[in-house]
Amino acid sequence: MARLLATHAKVSAAKGDYDEAVADIIAGLQLADALAEEPMILSQLVRIAITGIVWEEAQESLHSEAIPPSQPLFDALIDQAEISVNRPAFADAILGDAITGLHFFERLRNGDEAALQELFLGEDLGRGLGAGMQGRDYDPNKFGPRHVKRFLQTKFYTSWLARPWINREERIHADGMNELPSIAALPYYEALPALGRNEHVASYTLYAWVAMSVMPSWFSALARSEAQLDLMRIGLTLERIRAEDGAYPDTLSAISSRLGGEVPVDPFTGNPYNYRQDGSTFTLYSVGVNRQDDGARHDYVNGDIVWRGN
Repeated sequence: MARLLATHAKVSAAKGDYDEAVADIIAGLQLADALAEEPMILSQLVRIAITGIVWEEAQESLHSEAIPPSQPLFDALIDQAEISVNRPAFADAILGDAITGLHFFERLRNGDEAALQELFLGEDLGRGLGAGMQGRDYDPNKFGPRHVKRFLQTKFYTSWLARPWINREERIHADGMNELPSIAALPYYEALPALGRNEHVASYTLYAWVAMSVMPSWFSALARSEAQLDLMRIGLTLERIRAEDGAYPDTLSAISSRLGGEVPVDPFTGNPYNYRQDGSTFTLYSVGVNRQDDGARHDYVNGDIVWRGN
């Protein structure tokens, strides 16, 4: 559905029907938001992926000539982009997965072989989604079904010897996951160091393996989505000002009143988004996951996240 909406927006913009294009983009963001209440990380990753699809179409289609001085639909899109950031939904999903994890340990104690399959294969899927949203391939040969099969064949997890290990893992999981929702509520530049300070991540545990191999990609995917939505809000506001005043403002601080009194900052660094105006155009971008200014060189893996670039 997201792809259909994005394609229809592209066709509508090409025909000059920007009202229809904007309506499609709003509908795409609302489609993603329908998953916001799902208490599962996988659902939040899908929400982020849908947002990315819609953002790319908005970034491509909504150029300066598309933005009239006064148009309620564009105001609605700017408002919707702010709503769609929704970092708390991600934190709630981590809490939901933490509860699911506790149920997993109970099943494990009862000798449920499917519990291990769900854990390892589920995390394998999560790693693949996280890698995909970072623009790189995920190699299942590094970890996949064959590893699960080997472990299941040992039958260790059903023995009485495994009970202390299972109980210890459950306790560490509960303690570690208890901290994660508050970390997930932070912007990326604060969350990543806080994740590293989580004492349970430093331990040689199943929880630590999940945390170090999967969670950084979850957090960076959330930050990318947040940056995209911020850039959309800022970029469209800049276009509205140019349509009204005939010129882009010199600094982003000039649009703070249009954005509720505060211009959002780059979630990867905590610094203002990079912006410069040059007469009839402007450049606006986030430094992206590598946290380095690459001069508005858009690259999905390590480069900047660019709304407009010269």
